[in-house]
Amino acid sequence: MSEHFTYQKLLRYSLPSIGNMLVLTSFQVVDGFFVSNLLGVTQLESVNLIYPIFMVLQAVGYMFGAGSSAHVAKTLGEGRKEKAREYFTMAMMAMIVTGVVLGLICSLMMPSLARLVGASGATLEHSIAYGRTLMYFLPVFMVNCAFQTLWITAGKPALGLCISLIYGIGNAILDWLMMAVFHLGITGAALATSIASSISALITLQYFFRENPTPLRFSTVSKDSLKHLRNEMTNGSSEMVEGIAGNFTAILTNHQLLRYVGDLGVVANGVFNYVLAVFMSVFFGISTTTVSVAGYKAGQKDKRELNSLLKTNILLNFSIGAVMTATAVLLANPLASIFVGYDVSARELSAHVLRISSFACLFYGFDIVTSSFFTGLGDGVTSAVVAVFMALLVPIASIYLLPLCFGAQAIWFSAPCSTAVTAIVCAFCIWKRYPKRLASL
Repeated sequence: MSEHFTYQKLLRYSLPSIGNMLVLTSFQVVDGFFVSNLLGVTQLESVNLIYPIFMVLQAVGYMFGAGSSAHVAKTLGEGRKEKAREYFTMAMMAMIVTGVVLGLICSLMMPSLARLVGASGATLEHSIAYGRTLMYFLPVFMVNCAFQTLWITAGKPALGLCISLIYGIGNAILDWLMMAVFHLGITGAALATSIASSISALITLQYFFRENPTPLRFSTVSKDSLKHLRNEMTNGSSEMVEGIAGNFTAILTNHQLLRYVGDLGVVANGVFNYVLAVFMSVFFGISTTTVSVAGYKAGQKDKRELNSLLKTNILLNFSIGAVMTATAVLLANPLASIFVGYDVSARELSAHVLRISSFACLFYGFDIVTSSFFTGLGDGVTSAVVAVFMALLVPIASIYLLPLCFGAQAIWFSAPCSTAVTAIVCAFCIWKRYPKRLASL
């Protein structure tokens, strides 16, 4: 992390993290593929309805991971290795306890939560079964989320990728076994994901419980590390807010789709989200690298490198976003056919949605990296402001105002409009807040 980051080096250094994020999101995409093709459209709709609830809670893992990564990287940059280990240990302990409590509470509340997101009739039963099973394993999902950035801070992103690959391959194999061989239905899909995630999390935790070649491992903690926990949570709150807000918005979007388009609208939007999840893994992979590298450079007070890192990130993410948009537009039909090729109506609507909504990718990378860069600098407030605009305020305004003003079909333009408006907010924050933060180092 002490080296100079060119475009090539930033992308190369981010590849393991991108791979990690692809694997982490694979359970959503793989579950969607198997659920749709083996169980049908109704079960796919059930997964799409309840999934945002689970992701809202999983976002707590991103908060602990990003917040502690920035703090730990800064502490390592200052040369205080033992303190970095203490901060790392305290954050992981607090996260696991939080995951156990939240998972138990939400498993008990699952019937009410399923109704809240719009599930009814046949979709209600499937949503409860899928969501409740995932909640039992919430702590291990949080561990895997947190270590997307912590593997980078530890200097072992490639090892993190290898462990994530075990998770991804195991998830695909177990999905097929649970649904196609053992015929466990929607519960089998959730069990497959949960078991694969547990294996990945246990391998990760075991690695840091013993001596290892990285600067990090679990150690005893002191009252000083507890005092810093609050600052870590505050600094990482933007990533949590982004996850919570984005999935809360997804819940509201599903309500609007049921109102204006019907059940197929939820299915088509789900297909778009599966494709977007793959694309977003690239952006999030680069952003997780940015958090750790920016934190390290801030600890060294290397302002020249911070300026270079910001410019490199912006240009790289805009370029990648343009390629993603073109890919989704040109391959809309084949991409839709992967998930709902057996249903003509669902396939045609899904392809239509992809051709419109994928233009959001043009600005997504810039929006995400701006939030992550300020997290790396320790400016959690600015990062949270960007996250709230990107994932909550602007999207909610779009999904309600666009159909009201321009008709039902305008709802598909909400994602591109949201990312474009947020990009303006990001540019303003870089113009006004970044120079002040840089001067305070």
